Amino acid sequence: MKVLTMRGLIVVLMVLFVAVHCAPRPSDGVDLSKARASLMLADGSTISLDGYDDLNPILLHEPNGLLVLLFVSDRPCGTCTTGYYNIFITESTDAYYPGDDELPTFNDPIVISQGGNALNIDTTPINVQATMSLQGVAVMYQSPAGIYQGAIIPPAFTTGDIGTPGQIANNNHYTDAMLYTDFRNMQVITNNGVDVYTSTFAVSQPGSIVSNENLYYADSATPLSAAVSGYTDSVLLPLFGRLYQATQSGMNQEMVNFNNALDTADINITYISTLREPYYIFDRVVFSAYSDYGDNDLYFVDSHTLFTLLVLDGDFGNATYESTYRVFLTAGPLPAGNFGGIAAADAMCSADPNNPDFLSDFKAMIASTGVRNGSAGAQIDWVLYPNIDYIRASDGLPVATTTAAAIFPGALTNAFTGVSEAVWSGMTTAFAPSGNDCSGWTSTAGNGDTGLSSSITTNAVIANAPQACSSSTGFLYCVEQ
Repeated sequence: MKVLTMRGLIVVLMVLFVAVHCAPRPSDGVDLSKARASLMLADGSTISLDGYDDLNPILLHEPNGLLVLLFVSDRPCGTCTTGYYNIFITESTDAYYPGDDELPTFNDPIVISQGGNALNIDTTPINVQATMSLQGVAVMYQSPAGIYQGAIIPPAFTTGDIGTPGQIANNNHYTDAMLYTDFRNMQVITNNGVDVYTSTFAVSQPGSIVSNENLYYADSATPLSAAVSGYTDSVLLPLFGRLYQATQSGMNQEMVNFNNALDTADINITYISTLREPYYIFDRVVFSAYSDYGDNDLYFVDSHTLFTLLVLDGDFGNATYESTYRVFLTAGPLPAGNFGGIAAADAMCSADPNNPDFLSDFKAMIASTGVRNGSAGAQIDWVLYPNIDYIRASDGLPVATTTAAAIFPGALTNAFTGVSEAVWSGMTTAFAPSGNDCSGWTSTAGNGDTGLSSSITTNAVIANAPQACSSSTGFLYCVEQ
């Protein structure tokens, strides 16, 4: 478990304050009377189009405050083939602030296309998963040929261009039926017709069987943050038109109040996702559902946050943090060692294109005397935590499990990257400041110690060779907090 720092304590107190003063009372019943009308276009009409299926909604919050909505529909478009389901995308007309009960309106949806043509994926509804990064929206979708992934990079939000999607790299499971994707751990949960598996999607891997048999019968699910659910593998799961909270290990609990609201609205839920926010207390639920007499429509739960839905019905388990933390190497090198100090290095990690998740905090694994120190017993503002599994953000492969002293062991399981690059570190092999740090990373005079990104020998990873501060280039190791 991650150590609770003073910063963490302040966040906890803030969350408790918001829970008490801002969130709907747990005794309030779930109200879906306005949930369909919450997703509206700028002209005042609903995004859901009568006479067509609109389902599998995914709401993502951009760094600029705007919302992006993706959904699946068989509605017509200029290059859409009649009877086929496609993915549509639209951006909000205004910013959305966490805690707002009402959504802003949206622009007219645009079909996601390749080379100007709709994908025309299948004649039956498809499962789509997506996540927001600093670069744009990563999309993964089910097709008759297998599971494909692509990216929509601004300004393509207004054109829908997804580039050239490719099958996921895991050839053990790319033809399975996709249930949901845990982008945080680079895992896809799939059904091969016999069992449900969890496996990484960026590399070929057999994976492992998921023990919760209920997942076998579901068409979709959405993972929940451990910070709000108390479990590292918790999901919301539509099952036979009703909503459940579950874990991969087998727990299954009916969301009774939510299902009572479904009964009142006379609708059956089909696909579920959550609008994730920096403070999980503000996460919201979006879903699609159909009535006995109509097509699927899109819904946004405005009466309750995810937190208060779980207060009503959910099992919080034991309070915990995510069991894995991510690391990455910056996309490009810094031109010299005078990049502005430790705080500047942290800011570079947060803004780097390789940052997989702008809602998470990343810091640079770099040292400077009196500012950042990883040496056991003398740690200052250190970026690693004790007894934690660290994985590569690029593909989910394990890097190493830290020791009780919050440092990497003598050898890593996998290198930070397969490409050999010099990485500014300023550390000795004991993770202590070496003194070779370009005067706290603010000067071109002298040398700065660097590590080697492709090594699995920890000593070489953090203290391979000194480089000239004035002319050498170096990357940064970035670590999730």
